Amino acid sequence: RSIRDAALSLFEKHRRQGLLDRYTDQWVADYLVREAEGLVDLADRLAGSSAAWTVFRYEEFGETSLRQVADWIGWPGGGDLARGFEAFGRGFEVLRHRDRNLAPELEQQAAMIAESCAWFESRFYGTNLAFDRFA
Repeated sequence: RSIRDAALSLFEKHRRQGLLDRYTDQWVADYLVREAEGLVDLADRLAGSSAAWTVFRYEEFGETSLRQVADWIGWPGGGDLARGFEAFGRGFEVLRHRDRNLAPELEQQAAMIAESCAWFESRFYGTNLAFDRFA
């Protein structure tokens, strides 16, 4: 997922769910950098292995991608991608492409986090992607 969008999503989620005492904005930054490093490391390891693997970007994932993954692993799959959000207090996530109503400084902080992870963005969102699809 785009680091900027992931940061904005976490900022919103933690505020809506009253979790700022547990998940500070610094926690979000540290978490995203650490996980981005892990994903790049995993992609490097998989690229050098004989394992079957693929990359899906969050922003591009939908019913077609879900069906491809289900077919690839032999799972009947299907269904509503947003199933369960309401049960976990995250019904707001079903409403895509709406204003998050976050303070401008959080938008700036998300951009700074994304900038600090430019290597991740380049690796997974760059123009010269070399990922095996269902190898």
